[in-house]
Amino acid sequence: MSLATAPPNQKLAVSKHSTAGINNNHSAKTPAAQFAATNLQQLRVAFAHARLESDSFKLASICHSISTSFSMTRFTDAVDKAAVADLVSGFFADAIISCDDADLADVLESFSTVIIEIGSVLLIQQKLPNLLSALLPIARGSKNNSTISGSSWTLVAGSRRAAIRCLSNLCLKTGSSKNALNLQETTLQVFLDSLMEKRSDNFRNDTLYDKMIVALLKGIQVLINENKNAFAICTPQLCSRLHTLIFSSDSANNGPNHHRRSSGSSWRSWSSVTSNNQPTLHSQAESSDSEFSDSGDSDRYSIEKVKLNALYCLQHLAKAQPKQIYTKLPLFISPPHHQSLFAIMSKPNASTKLKIAASLALQSLISGSAAYLAVAEDMPRPTATQSFTSLSQTLARLVVDMHKGLLGAINAMAAVCADAAVVVGYFKCLVVVIRESPYARLSGGSAGGGNNNKDLRQDCFDAICSYQDISGAFADYDTVQVAMLEVYAALLDAGFQLPNAVTKTRIINLILSAFKSLKPRSNITTTTSSLAITEIENIRLASLETLCAFVRNQFSLVKDDWSAVFEPQILIPFFLENNASSGSTDDGVENKGIQQTSDLVKVACVKFIEQFAAAAVATEVAVAAVAAADAMARKSEPLPVDSKLILKRSEWWSSVLERYICVNAINHGLFAVRALALEVLGHVPADVFETLPQNLQLLCKVGVLKMLDDWNENDLAYIISLASKLPTLAKDKAVLVRVRASWAIANLGDTLLLEGNDQVKSEISDSIHTVLVESAIFSANDNDKCRSNGVRAVGNFLRVIPAEKASTCFSQNLEAELDAIKKNIATGAFKTRWNACYAAYNFFQSPTFASITSNNKDVTNNNNIPAPASIAQLLDSLATALIASKNYKVRINAAMAIGGIAQVEGYIGDGRVGRLVEVLEEACANVDDLGGTSFGEFKYKRDLNRQLRKSLAHLRKLLIISDKSV
Repeated sequence: MSLATAPPNQKLAVSKHSTAGINNNHSAKTPAAQFAATNLQQLRVAFAHARLESDSFKLASICHSISTSFSMTRFTDAVDKAAVADLVSGFFADAIISCDDADLADVLESFSTVIIEIGSVLLIQQKLPNLLSALLPIARGSKNNSTISGSSWTLVAGSRRAAIRCLSNLCLKTGSSKNALNLQETTLQVFLDSLMEKRSDNFRNDTLYDKMIVALLKGIQVLINENKNAFAICTPQLCSRLHTLIFSSDSANNGPNHHRRSSGSSWRSWSSVTSNNQPTLHSQAESSDSEFSDSGDSDRYSIEKVKLNALYCLQHLAKAQPKQIYTKLPLFISPPHHQSLFAIMSKPNASTKLKIAASLALQSLISGSAAYLAVAEDMPRPTATQSFTSLSQTLARLVVDMHKGLLGAINAMAAVCADAAVVVGYFKCLVVVIRESPYARLSGGSAGGGNNNKDLRQDCFDAICSYQDISGAFADYDTVQVAMLEVYAALLDAGFQLPNAVTKTRIINLILSAFKSLKPRSNITTTTSSLAITEIENIRLASLETLCAFVRNQFSLVKDDWSAVFEPQILIPFFLENNASSGSTDDGVENKGIQQTSDLVKVACVKFIEQFAAAAVATEVAVAAVAAADAMARKSEPLPVDSKLILKRSEWWSSVLERYICVNAINHGLFAVRALALEVLGHVPADVFETLPQNLQLLCKVGVLKMLDDWNENDLAYIISLASKLPTLAKDKAVLVRVRASWAIANLGDTLLLEGNDQVKSEISDSIHTVLVESAIFSANDNDKCRSNGVRAVGNFLRVIPAEKASTCFSQNLEAELDAIKKNIATGAFKTRWNACYAAYNFFQSPTFASITSNNKDVTNNNNIPAPASIAQLLDSLATALIASKNYKVRINAAMAIGGIAQVEGYIGDGRVGRLVEVLEEACANVDDLGGTSFGEFKYKRDLNRQLRKSLAHLRKLLIISDKSV
């Protein structure tokens, strides 16, 4: 009896088999080697023999052999791969339906491995309906659409979890095809139903239930990464469910040995309306297959695994849907304290993984709520007659709660000298809190409690300083030091004023310690010094960034330390002398392998010089403004500037330019260093430049001219290199690679359009131009995430053809380019549409279009030139977008494109110009109509009105000229 026809009830039911049993029982009929075949015919024979097996246990052993022996890499031909996918998926679909309940979980586990090996894209192309009909009922807790009978609920839980993992792997990296969207939507609905449903009393084993919940959470993470837009509607409800899983009372307030069923508010008794009203969703991200131990204190590990994956899910969701999740921010931050993320972060017996996951989730929540927190404002407390608390007041209290909870966790970790990874995670979280807190709008409220007008930033500073005092307690203090420096820089950029010179000296000493003779940590054992070098460089980079924050915000505290501290201890040894030459550095480490990291430090050194120069000039301007205001108040002339001060300024600039900029930085091999050198030259005051020695003035001018020539010398080769690599990347299987490639192609077009001179453009061969254009067209017709960049690149490349090539270098892809522009004007996201309108404008401004419409040629005689109908359709698409679109930026760019044609001939006749004038007049009349337009569009109203009038005036002028010529 074959596996496809044998009734499940008549088969031998055997409990979970061992690996040894699998190999022994299976080897007689279908050796594992048969499934390692490289020939399609051999593989067909092996599967034909396997289908003859009617014993459920032996069938499961065959599935296991397939999962361990089969490899898709043995097949290279696309047709063979499709046939193999069809063969394997058909076999497993039948095996899942046919096998006994006792072996079902093993068959499904084997299939989940095979899915990864084959790839989900091939599988859903071949057997998606069959696979869904086999997997979905099991994932819902039934088989063949009926309750699994004759089995214990242990088997049901194992089979259900395995089916959920199969569906998760099946959704992985599926893209956005019709089949993929159908799979994602169906799978997500099942996952949400299962996650939201009330726990059945038949689940007697808590650990098995938790494993199923973990599998669901991992699957939802996959779906979030595959298609974040699918979660727009369900995010608030999903957040509430995640909150229940993270903060169940049976583990939030009690120790690890507390009875699991003591509280009715546990996630296991949590119920909700199931998913008849649930939205539909989609996916990408490979989840770990590791499971918690079933031995020892498995109850505790089970709880922690659920919490950990719920936190990961919350982190993914916060990044994917920040606008939907910010309203749930108080749910995870505000009291009661035992149900906030800070409770997990402060709990002594919580694991390191759990604490770090909580801090990462908190970072994502706060980063996504930046616009929400920006309106926070501390106001007087509501009086007895005030009936409500304003949103800004509520948010101000939320900001204070964030500081109080996070600083409490940081101080708790300092008391026990916690793992450095935990401390670093908390510091990074604090950096996010500092950056997103509107301190200027908070008049009081310290994290210590009360409304005593104590600055919250002072509390943050005090907490970090306490870690500087216990630096010896951390074996991995290097990473803690980097995180501390990042917090100090964030505080300075947030406007924190150091209370006295002692605290300034404390931070400067911490910074300078990074530039002393650092040795690799003794507890690091490695065959190379690259790890230690990376750690040293990271500390130095963070130190230089903190110095930049100092000079940006408190220049008066460090302005006198240039000659005595910064030059001798940082700039001279690490910019002028440490040139990664052969030999060894002051660290005692060979320069081999250090050049790249040293280059980063050099860039940071020049950045510090640029920031110091900018702050010095800004301070001088501010002092001069105060002096002028004072003189105006006294009705007298401003006091003359001290000649010694003028001389000191001139000497400082001469030293900086001669020592660091004009000789070293401006001629450096790194482009970033040269660019920063130009920034420094731009900061030189005019009166100072006039006092510089003649030779130094000449060096400055020569350096600038040399930089202007850099494009001609270096970048043509770079463009050719990009043109040879980007087309392949633009057609990569991975969507993320294609998105980045389309972005690179569009940016290359921007660079050529905005900065490339005619000589460079003329030296780009026709073949290179064709390759780039074909890549841009492909991206413009690709995934929605690529189309915006792709159509932008199409417009750029149309416009950069030099005038001398325009009449002879009509691309064979010109018709395809116009089709791509028209398609993206009419469909896609708003960003895609306004880039398409701008691409049309670039086409109308291009030498190609000018050649089409010049000299009164019959353009229809040239097969390489688009027919007038194509241009007419493009103009009609722009007119439709101008009238119908609710997005002002789309309408602005459409109006600009309509008014971007210089001659009447370009509009394919006077009649079309007249119709477009009517369209523009209608758009002008309706510019104040905001019906169906989002509130954020209102700020573009003035720009739209201006562009409409400009384009309308241009077309009316063309009509007048045309009438006169007639």
